[in-house]
Order: sequence, then structure tokens, then C-alpha cells
Amino acid sequence: MDRHMTTSVGPKLSAVTIRNDTHAPARVGAYLTSQVMQDIGQQKGVLDTDALDKAGLGPSFAAFDMTSITPSEMGLVSKNLYALGLIDKTTANLLISAGTGLDSVGNPSAPNIKMNALDYFAARIDFLRTASVGNDQYGFQVVPDYIKTVYVLQNLDEFAKSQRAADATHGEGVNPLANGNSHLGGISIRV
Repeated sequence: MDRHMTTSVGPKLSAVTIRNDTHAPARVGAYLTSQVMQDIGQQKGVLDTDALDKAGLGPSFAAFDMTSITPSEMGLVSKNLYALGLIDKTTANLLISAGTGLDSVGNPSAPNIKMNALDYFAARIDFLRTASVGNDQYGFQVVPDYIKTVYVLQNLDEFAKSQRAADATHGEGVNPLANGNSHLGGISIRV
């Protein structure tokens, strides 16, 4: 429900309308993200990174950075992790829709603008927790799914960092995602 406030500001100035959409999460700062991440912590093993490593897919995910990723890139990561059987459908859907806003005809409005996925998910978790306090059953039901998705992102981010460190140690400066092309076990990725 939108709250509107209209005020008249003198004889020569027109009325001003301020909209406050109570259903949209506010822009998240580092403080809120830090608080939410501190509250939910980390959980290793939510994403089977050993399976990624054994399949030789480390180089394919080495460029992953959860603090600087576009919704399009997040969608590709989501689709591939799901296709590999490493995440469930709910997690895949949350990842694929992260940071996407739709225009008037239903197309993503800014699919190639970098975002911090942790900021996005922290805002959603905070908003849904607040909503669930007001007896919003949807918020109550989905918060654990959002938290699990954050754990997947954290696990993948750690895997990517370890892959980059291994590449630097071995002198392999080649990163398949850096040039926009990669293949994951028969699955083609274009970013």
C-alpha cells in the first residue's frame, strides 16, 4: 500500500507529492549488509565446491565476484549451478531474479549494471523479516530460502577466490569468464 503526502508550499509553488512504497526494500548500505551477514553467519558446504573442483570447473567460476556482478551474470551462474545439480530450483530462482527490475513489457530493465549481491540479499532478508513480524506468512516462509542462497553465494565466492589464488600460484593468468566465453561440462556460458 502506497502512502502519499501532499503539501502546498506557498502561493507560487505547486503541490509536491512524496510516495513511500512500503513494499520495496530501501537501498541498502554497508552497515545493514554487515548486520544481516553477522546475524546469519556463514555455512560451508551448502554448495558442493568439491564437485566443481573435481569436474575441473574452477577456471570457469574464477571470475565470480558476489560484490560486483550483473543480474545477467548472476542468471548464468544460477542456470549452470542448477544444471549441474548443485543447487535446488528455489535457490536457482532467487539467484536468477536477483537485482532484476522489469520494464513495462516485462523485460529486465538493467541486466548489465553491476550490483553487490550481498547488499541485494541483505535488503531482501531484512525486508522479509520485518514483514514476517507483521504476520506476513510469505515473509516468514521464504527467509530461510534467502539465507540459504546467501550461503551458496558465499561458498561460490570462496571457491572463486581459491581458484584465483591457485591460478596466480601456478602462473595461469587465463580466465575463461574474462573473455566472455566458457564451457561447463557441455554447458556454454557467455557473459
